[in-house]
Amino acid sequence: MRQAFPSKESDLLNRFIQIKPRSAKPVPSRYPHQDTALAVLDGHSLSANPPVSGIVFLPTGSGKTRIGIEHMARVLEADPQHRFIWATYSRSLIQQTFQRLHDYGLLFKKTTRAVWLDDNLDDSDFAEAHILFMTRDRLKAELGFATDQRFKSPLRDRILEALPTTLIYDECHQLGAALLQTRWLELHKKVLWGRGARTHRWRVIGLSATPMPTRVEAHTLLQEHIFRPRPDVPGIPNDWNVHILHKTTIEELLAQGILCRVNTALDRSGCFDLPKDLLKGVVRERNLRQPPKTSDKAAWSEYCTLFNARVMTHPKVLQFFADKLARHIDMLGKTILFVPTIEAANHLVEILGSHASLKGRVAAVHSKVEELESLLPEQANLSVGDILARFRERGSQPCLLINVDMLTEGFDDPKVQTVFIARLTLSTNRFWQMIGRGTRGPAAGGTLMCNVIDPIKLSRLYDYAAGYQPTLANPDAIELEESSTQDGDAEVDALRKPEIVGGSDCFPLPSTTPYSIDPVLRQRLASVAQSLADFLNHSVPSDPQLLEVAQAVSVQLDDQGPRFVPADSPEPAMANLILHEVIDRLSQSMDANLQWLHTRIPPNPGPAETATWLQQIGRVRSVPIRTEHEFDNPPTPIPASPTAAPVPAPIAATPIAQVPHQERALALLTTCHQLAQIDGQIDPSEIEVSVRAVMEHTGVPDGPLLREAFDNGSRRDITVALEQLKAGSDRATAIRLLRSWIAVARADQRIHPAEHELLQRWAVHMGLSNDFLEGMLES
Repeated sequence: MRQAFPSKESDLLNRFIQIKPRSAKPVPSRYPHQDTALAVLDGHSLSANPPVSGIVFLPTGSGKTRIGIEHMARVLEADPQHRFIWATYSRSLIQQTFQRLHDYGLLFKKTTRAVWLDDNLDDSDFAEAHILFMTRDRLKAELGFATDQRFKSPLRDRILEALPTTLIYDECHQLGAALLQTRWLELHKKVLWGRGARTHRWRVIGLSATPMPTRVEAHTLLQEHIFRPRPDVPGIPNDWNVHILHKTTIEELLAQGILCRVNTALDRSGCFDLPKDLLKGVVRERNLRQPPKTSDKAAWSEYCTLFNARVMTHPKVLQFFADKLARHIDMLGKTILFVPTIEAANHLVEILGSHASLKGRVAAVHSKVEELESLLPEQANLSVGDILARFRERGSQPCLLINVDMLTEGFDDPKVQTVFIARLTLSTNRFWQMIGRGTRGPAAGGTLMCNVIDPIKLSRLYDYAAGYQPTLANPDAIELEESSTQDGDAEVDALRKPEIVGGSDCFPLPSTTPYSIDPVLRQRLASVAQSLADFLNHSVPSDPQLLEVAQAVSVQLDDQGPRFVPADSPEPAMANLILHEVIDRLSQSMDANLQWLHTRIPPNPGPAETATWLQQIGRVRSVPIRTEHEFDNPPTPIPASPTAAPVPAPIAATPIAQVPHQERALALLTTCHQLAQIDGQIDPSEIEVSVRAVMEHTGVPDGPLLREAFDNGSRRDITVALEQLKAGSDRATAIRLLRSWIAVARADQRIHPAEHELLQRWAVHMGLSNDFLEGMLES
């Protein structure tokens, strides 16, 4: 009998667990870049001799784990004798990956087994398990056994016997750890290139958004041994001189909506900045001194560690953070907070407990989670995995998750809206990994933008909006790093410039956060203030009024919340807010998903772009347009009827707009009845015939909506209906509705030429041939 999948780490360790799907639901479809990466992994990397090792270089949130898991499933399907080792530093990351195996269980054969190995490797492990998970420490130990002839090593035996084995190292920048590198170099010298080695079948795949270790000295092993470029198998060109199997850029994923942009507006407002007087007072009290400009790397590393231990854990600093979070949690949304120590996490949880606005909204995880039981009784007896699962289950509700070094890498909750960095970290890798916890885009079920709150202004070192601008007082641009780094070393080296993509300046939308209008704005710009008041009351002023507001107003944020104030010059943040808010309201009025339109808005629109986009959004409203395809390929205008009927009020104003999209599209389609009345009114008996025909062919029940569609229909209505149908119907439904339309239009025994042309265009759009249409008309 198959074992149920355990949820606790202690129940996973050293147990052979059969992979099975969590449910019968199909595995979600892949993104195009995942298909490309898998094609490379499944191709020359396995067929070459020896197999090709290399890096899959993808931004955080792009689905690296899915690629690794699906590749394992494909290889094991073709060769059940292949064995995989999946290694990384973080135990919580291994547990999450183990859980993901079951999410994708349908990809694997039913006999596939996995084990999280916490003891020494023996022969039975490779015999019983197809996938072996190891922490970095466990991997170091096994590499040591493999290179020491005094010990028996199943890993060494597999390599020397040329049995196919792949090591997938998740977050491969961790390969810079000094002891790990020593053991790995010995593996190459004594085993892979040793006297007893035949042509080996050993392969290493690195997964990371920040592939290279912080220490420049640590690059040599990756360049010359682990991921050495192969002249016989070309890889992706790069500045690091390593073999990159596949790379996808942030720009590509932003354009597809898989990732979202970093939002700088809240951070730039200054509302969350640690006050200088508070910071200076705490530094003076804790007797912390910054090293001289000429200090070596070790001195800067020690300073970084002391700053976290003495300043970022100080009760006054934590009180400041707690007050800001309590005041603004609804605006920040779902938030992850990074703190430096367990002491800081526990104290912060205790302070937050005194704020009524945060009651039931706070969770925390660290390696001693049991210490939180008295502070967070709702977490009592829960594992870290259970706590994270509960946090995910909150969806997009505003809430807070405090963590210490557990969620820097690998944690995946697409609904995270804000990343709050309450610690000093001067490692580029760690900084970008933390921000990556909130950058899942709408195409991945995530958010439009990720707020980054940076109260000690790390962004001045790694400016995600303007590029890299070091401002620390070390002239050689030394990179600082905590002594407990995930690169595994206290040493630090020259800063590498991470890949920068421009951020966005966008405050929370009025539909999610209350705004006020500054009295000065009301006095100085009365008409603009009135337009804003109308806007806040959920009406949509005209485009010229909105453009005037965008150019004359800015947003200020303080402890009382956001408010509109006069602006000396046009600010992109205000234009951004207006455009996204109008799209949100349009989505609600049309009962349509317009996330794709949000992703099209420029991150920092100027006046000209704002005017253009207001017109584009107006076009979406007037047609209406529901899909990206329709937006990029606007329909040909419908020819006017020789005896066109008067145009009624817009469809959105009728009760029909209150029903679900698909049903509304079907009900509105019955307005085609009016196209049969071009010459005059239709007899009531013909209405009954038409209603029955519509009911039979569309499944729309007889009722007030159907009758109203007949009574209030017009050529304009049918145009709207067709556009809605394009967004929501499949081919079979299209054919059914086409037959219904023809039946209704024949109520007065003829089809007008304008109707015939409209039918032809619709048929082409739905993929129906003209012969098919003519056959239906003749039948």
